[in-house]
Amino acid sequence: MENPWGTGVPPVDAQRSAPPSTPAISSTESPSEQPVDPASGSSGVPPASSECGQDARAPGDLTPDLFRGVAGGDSAIVAGLLDRGADANAPLPEVVPDDLAALMEENGLAYFLRAERGFTPLMLAASLGHLDVAKLLLKRGAKRGAGTKRHRTSALWLAGHFGQVPLMQLLLEADPGAERIKICISLADQKAVLWKDGQVARTMPVSTGRKRMPTPKGRYVITDKYRDWKSTLYPARMPYFLRLSCKDFGMHAGVLPGYPASHGCIRLPASDAKALFAEVPVGTLVEIE
Repeated sequence: MENPWGTGVPPVDAQRSAPPSTPAISSTESPSEQPVDPASGSSGVPPASSECGQDARAPGDLTPDLFRGVAGGDSAIVAGLLDRGADANAPLPEVVPDDLAALMEENGLAYFLRAERGFTPLMLAASLGHLDVAKLLLKRGAKRGAGTKRHRTSALWLAGHFGQVPLMQLLLEADPGAERIKICISLADQKAVLWKDGQVARTMPVSTGRKRMPTPKGRYVITDKYRDWKSTLYPARMPYFLRLSCKDFGMHAGVLPGYPASHGCIRLPASDAKALFAEVPVGTLVEIE
């Protein structure tokens, strides 16, 4: 889909950004578009307003400071603002202070300044990878499945878009520190390995994306599982589909000709796809190299 906003988060299909509890997500077997890289590091993020210590301010006035605290990854500031009445689910104000707007621009989130409403502190924490702040917000009542007004973009989708693996696992209520189960896929060897408790549990051949539609390397999380799925762009069934990081590709049963032949997905033998579907939970780490 063409992105008329240039930099920033691309438009999201309303179905694809549905919360995990309502898995109505469209899929293709095409390779995913590259996520917009956020600005490196959080240095330069201004602290919450020095007026935070003044009790005279109404809770509604605390929202910009709450977003500043989240952007800076400062759990202490965020906790203090929540204690004073800031709303963990308060959306980004329609009139955004200049410094906060600059933070959004710098971190690839300009789209939510100009074309979307309902962007929450949890969505910001998920985008920037601030795990401790996200845990705090959830503990204080932040809604993990909330979506923006126009495209229903969720914190989970944003974490996937920006490659924030621990945040995705947190939002899926998996254990971000647990690597008891993971899948490693080698593009060069056209092979996938399922690891359990540090031991190889299953090795299987794969067929990944062809030269013009390569499977993207990286670290992903299984965010959705569908027993039966059909591509919305190609006349292809994709049984035992495991979506990766809310993106438009994943793992599924398919034809393996002995070389990379897919439109970006990872094809598996039917027996292995069925076994993985049964054994591997949502939240599992998948590494592609």
